[in-house]
Amino acid sequence: MASRSQQKIISLPSSLIGEHADRFFDEFNEALQSRCQNVLFDFSSVQLPAPFGVVVSAIEIIQLIGKGKKVLYRAPHDKKAKNELKKMGFEKFFALRDTTKSVKGETVELRRFTTKDLTHSREIVEVLKYQMNLSEGVESFVYMSINEIIINSFDHAGSNPTCPGCFLCAQWYPNTQYIRVCIADAGMGIKSRLATKYDKVKRHRDCYAIREAVKPEVTTREHIGGTGLDHINRFIRANNGIMTIISGNGKVRFRAKTIWRYKMSSRFNGTLIDLKINADKKSWYSLKSEIF
Repeated sequence: MASRSQQKIISLPSSLIGEHADRFFDEFNEALQSRCQNVLFDFSSVQLPAPFGVVVSAIEIIQLIGKGKKVLYRAPHDKKAKNELKKMGFEKFFALRDTTKSVKGETVELRRFTTKDLTHSREIVEVLKYQMNLSEGVESFVYMSINEIIINSFDHAGSNPTCPGCFLCAQWYPNTQYIRVCIADAGMGIKSRLATKYDKVKRHRDCYAIREAVKPEVTTREHIGGTGLDHINRFIRANNGIMTIISGNGKVRFRAKTIWRYKMSSRFNGTLIDLKINADKKSWYSLKSEIF
């Protein structure tokens, strides 16, 4: 292993959740610009692995390798955290030694796919369906929404040849009864994409573009689309969950009727959607049209 003086260390926080987005992107951009050829991803302090941190780390690692850097990995000291990270498929993704099996209905392992394979939407819905009471209408509603988000990722991702495709991961947490889902690409970002069709977006910052993208029927495709983020936001609002969207310097969090906007210190050159879903079995989710 390279000495400390020869490598850049990215120290992961104890919780790999979206609240620490600034820290993720600050350290990654420093590593990308560093003259050090060796970059160590230090997970030793991690206690709560989450899809957000797993997906962001995967994107960062692939981009660093694409720049000719050697990436090293230090596993969590906490045994439970180490097993959770394995269960989410992080070690398998990078061909590290891994014998842990994911559990059906609890996990969608870290995936990267470079073609529009919508079977992954079904995997996410299966986790929700297994841990929640969803009517057939809501199940279809969520499935079609995630499909559109994945399709959008491919529309955005084509501008980055070193890291094409869509990344996703999902995990159920029994202690807190949450499901966390993360879908991301490392492409052109929401503002750049919307600006090809909506001139007013060019005059505003990334947070404005993100909010516009969540509005119904806002799309850069002809005649179709524009419902994925809007529909997911409706579901999250009914669920009292949280949807966080990161693109460029913008980070926007949606919860119920409240919207928080943040300008991040470092850019994320892509689009990331992070969902925190309440997964209690006491609630029943159905469409109005299904209630007689």
